[in-house]
Amino acid sequence: MNSRTKPLIIFEMANNHMGSVDHGKKIINSLKEQAKFFDFDFAVKFQYRDLDTFIHPEYKDRMDLKFVKRFSETRISDADYLSLKSECEKVGFKTICTPFDEVSVRKIKEHNYDYLKVASCSIKDWPLLEEICKVDMPVIASTGGASLEDVDKVVSLFHHESVSLILMHCVGIYPTDNSNLQLNRISWFKGRYNGIEVGFSTHESPDQLLPVSIAVGKGVMIFEKHVGLEDKSQQFELNAYSANPEQVGRWLNCIDESIKILGENSEKNYTPKKEEIDGLLNLKRGVYAKETIEKDLNFDENKVFYAMPAKKGQMTSEDFSKHSLKYVSLDSYNKNDPIINYVIEKSDINRVTISDLLHKIKALLSQARIIINEDSNIELSHHYGIENIANTGAVLIDCINQEYCKKILVMAPNQVHPEHYHIKKKESFQVLWGDLDFTKNSVKMKLKPGDIVTIEKMEKHSFATKNGVVFEEISTTAFSNDSVYTDEKINKMTDRKTSLKDHSLIF
Repeated sequence: MNSRTKPLIIFEMANNHMGSVDHGKKIINSLKEQAKFFDFDFAVKFQYRDLDTFIHPEYKDRMDLKFVKRFSETRISDADYLSLKSECEKVGFKTICTPFDEVSVRKIKEHNYDYLKVASCSIKDWPLLEEICKVDMPVIASTGGASLEDVDKVVSLFHHESVSLILMHCVGIYPTDNSNLQLNRISWFKGRYNGIEVGFSTHESPDQLLPVSIAVGKGVMIFEKHVGLEDKSQQFELNAYSANPEQVGRWLNCIDESIKILGENSEKNYTPKKEEIDGLLNLKRGVYAKETIEKDLNFDENKVFYAMPAKKGQMTSEDFSKHSLKYVSLDSYNKNDPIINYVIEKSDINRVTISDLLHKIKALLSQARIIINEDSNIELSHHYGIENIANTGAVLIDCINQEYCKKILVMAPNQVHPEHYHIKKKESFQVLWGDLDFTKNSVKMKLKPGDIVTIEKMEKHSFATKNGVVFEEISTTAFSNDSVYTDEKINKMTDRKTSLKDHSLIF
């Protein structure tokens, strides 16, 4: 899950400093003027090449070769790079650097950049990648020209070496036509590499704004663009994929507007605006008495009708549950009167509570992409009564119970499961999705997907979740009444579990 709260914008200077520190600083300060209007994080990216070893000795003077000429003519010293880096830090920008050889990897570490960047041309340069793994820096890697199998290998390498990794979708065509941008690959990466943030490194024409807007819609929060500054007096011109400050400003504004259009983080509940609620109320049908309804008596759909307008505070058609709940009138109503004061009959309140919980549980399982066998026995564990299960309890899905046992446990956001121990059972838990605050013998730990904790017989443990969790229990045979709770009130309860396999509360 991505925890980034604001976009990170990477300005790729590359060799657009043209070999001049003064010109490089002009670029940085022109970017600062565009950046000041946006609540984003910003970084400038440089490129290091140890040209004495990077270019073959026999080709060092071959100015007829485009990149040998470009790199040679724009060469600056380490001191010059550090001067540009200092200018970035002075204006509040982070710093990033791309190495193209092993010497440069070590120099980037020595110069204390915030991130190390892997260029698309180096994504399969295994000697370089292995050197990068040694320097213990967070890595941003562009994937231009790499197959899915190639990216698998790179992700595996950095994971094995415990390197923090961000992937950048990138197409290595300069400039990239819109028809070649392949932005659906962002979704592929997000689905394939759980827990790795995916960004967008752009090479399209600087006047194109639609691609970055689509990338925002794909959930991207890291963007990279080549930038520079023309200077006709020195014959400094920009290539077809580098943006000038004005183009950068329009590009940043497009990102900002796209984020606003998307609205709240999709991982959080959407909170409707008051004007939206009030506006839709005018289109809803209110519930009206079809006949006289006496105070404190039951009424159902046979005693009411639905019609607009719905008045503020009035019962609406959406308040009538598909589960045929019974309602009690708190006032007397004549024919055609709006129904305002009512309650759900007490015997049906638990049905509503369980239904609400199951909808959340189904949504969590769907989000976690976990499919439950239809023959599994499902139990609700409610330690202080069903009416309190939204706060205390869990849903237990029994998969196998032989000499070995497997269960899937699901907890809705903010649910807790009280402290207890088992007399006969030894168990291990592995988090599959979400977050789990686990306490074992009074030792607290925060578990994330993949984490495993083992509980021996008689060891006290409890757990809770802030955002919801799905986790697996593998244990020895599970026995009923094998759980002993610290709170004696729970031990005295005879109905703290409800089976949904053949229970009437399955909706």
